[in-house]
Amino acid sequence: MSIVPEVGSIISDRKVDDVVKAVAAAPLQREMVYQVAQKENNITIVLNADTEGSLEAIKYALPEEIKIISQKTGEVSEADILLAKSTRSLVISFNVKIRPDVVKLAQTEKILAKNYNIIYEMLDELKDVVEGKKLDEMEEIYGVAQIMAIFPFDKTLAYGVNVQDGRVAQR
Repeated sequence: MSIVPEVGSIISDRKVDDVVKAVAAAPLQREMVYQVAQKENNITIVLNADTEGSLEAIKYALPEEIKIISQKTGEVSEADILLAKSTRSLVISFNVKIRPDVVKLAQTEKILAKNYNIIYEMLDELKDVVEGKKLDEMEEIYGVAQIMAIFPFDKTLAYGVNVQDGRVAQR
């Protein structure tokens, strides 16, 4: 067999044909998942694990705000990093090796690629990422100002404002 069957699968000649057809359709399904994830503004990940059992356990324990773009068993590859770059995803692996050349590629492409040896640590950090994203999306209003004039300044714009309530601070 050229692929690893799902956990609990019964293998027969007919089943192998179905698995091969599913693998052939996987890139199309992956693209559809990516489009849905981008529309919902969720956190997306490329997931690698040492065994199918670990992969299934992680998949069902993830927060629902995290969507899986790609999942597989085995070590993290250059293709995983490039997929993560094109889909703006994180590369998360469990109990697998990340070769030094793949780590260097991830650093060059500015992709977070992290390996965990304890599932609970991974899940806790991913929950923290979800919470951080929620906090990042929240706005706190310190004041209200009316724009009176706009001035060109270097390669940007400067605004002349009249503060009507509260305070205005420079970023």
